[in-house]
Amino acid sequence: MYCSILDWQLTAPQRATLTFQGQAVTGHPDLFNYAGCTMSAIDFETAIATVYPNPFNNSLHIESTTAFKIMELYDVLGKQIISKNFENQLDTSKLAKGMYLLRLITEDGEVLVKKVVKE
Repeated sequence: MYCSILDWQLTAPQRATLTFQGQAVTGHPDLFNYAGCTMSAIDFETAIATVYPNPFNNSLHIESTTAFKIMELYDVLGKQIISKNFENQLDTSKLAKGMYLLRLITEDGEVLVKKVVKE
């Protein structure tokens, strides 16, 4: 249920007042206990993945129950090295030694970033 009982008023210079049912919110007892108004988030899942070995040599393995769509690999300067459809294994044999950022993206656009190091 969406509750529209809070109101913001901005007045100059740089002053904002939050009101609840017409009263300033300095200490209103019902601000977060209003009947019929649930102030919470819908349950959601976050993207989780295990990337190993780290540090790695010739390949990276990704284990996850999250359905990723795309995988991208960036160097420390932000240059994209790899961009491809998600697979559980990434061939890294042609990469130079150093630190990289592995970016995994879900269908919904949620992004998980893992720091990985090539030995």
